[in-house]
Amino acid sequence: MDDKTKIISDRDQISCSQDHELEYVLKKYGKRTTTSNVDAMRKVCQQFKASSDVDDRKHFYEYLEKNNVLKSLE
Repeated sequence: MDDKTKIISDRDQISCSQDHELEYVLKKYGKRTTTSNVDAMRKVCQQFKASSDVDDRKHFYEYLEKNNVLKSLE
């Protein structure tokens, strides 16, 4: 079974609408959980979901790192 057909548990999926999930991601990467950072992370999350067939945390983290998204956040 490849990544596109694998069933992803709710726990492993990333939600762009949940502030606490986006705050967790910011903390994971040592960033502040300011309103502007959460809003920026939400936009990035939405871009990720629009461009990816797999919307789990693992692939989201890879997307963040590959695209150097975090360097522009405080």
